[in-house]
Amino acid sequence: EEPDMPVQGGRLSKLNKFVYRSVHSTNWDYWSGLLVLLNAVVLGVQTDWQARHLSRSLPAIFRAIEIIFCFIFLIELGLRVYVYRRSFFARRHVIWHLLDCWWVGTQIIEQIVALVFSKSEDRRILGLLGIFQFIRLTRLVRVLRLIRELRALIISVFDAIKHLTWAMVLFLLLMYFLGVYLTQLVLDHRIDNSGKDMQDLVLLYGSVGDTILSLYQGVTGGVDWGDILVPLRSQISDAITPFFMLYIAFVVLCMLNLVTGV
Repeated sequence: EEPDMPVQGGRLSKLNKFVYRSVHSTNWDYWSGLLVLLNAVVLGVQTDWQARHLSRSLPAIFRAIEIIFCFIFLIELGLRVYVYRRSFFARRHVIWHLLDCWWVGTQIIEQIVALVFSKSEDRRILGLLGIFQFIRLTRLVRVLRLIRELRALIISVFDAIKHLTWAMVLFLLLMYFLGVYLTQLVLDHRIDNSGKDMQDLVLLYGSVGDTILSLYQGVTGGVDWGDILVPLRSQISDAITPFFMLYIAFVVLCMLNLVTGV
């Protein structure tokens, strides 16, 4: 939907015409996307500086840059509201425009909180600022609509989520069934041999959660599956080996290839 042209005295003023053409051009979206990327880069540099200097506070230059970005985004949003007017919340663009209002509003609140509590060490304030920074990073999704290939890739990912979800459910059920069985097996062995040192078994199979985590790591590269099999073979029975190999083969050769195909 085309934005309403602002008029002055019955004629379109030169300034209004320039603003209208600028905001309505494709280059405006690309420049806005570039500013979003730059703001994200600056936020990353800030976080890196704090990590390297083990500090929660920021130098004045970083705070000044944040305020400048905040004003730029506020002006950019204001100009689009001015140009689009009633069409700003038109059905076609309402989601993106509402998100822009949300992002700019939270960034303004973030800067106010940062200025008011600039020397505060209260973890609640620091946690709130961290949430605001995370919200600001989500603005990167705005860049998706500007890059056709990236947008197509994201759409493909969402289309595959349904099939991927059911594949993961099957994977989790398999790990759960096997995890409960192995945990019970190790539990019986620990009770019957309470005087022996079984630290490896307790670490890998001490609970259902630990067993499921070990099984997950064994097929995703977290640990080598041979390392989690050795305690079972050496302390319980070699008969577990073929069943464990069958689990690894089924998950790696069948299920993971199935997920890759999805």
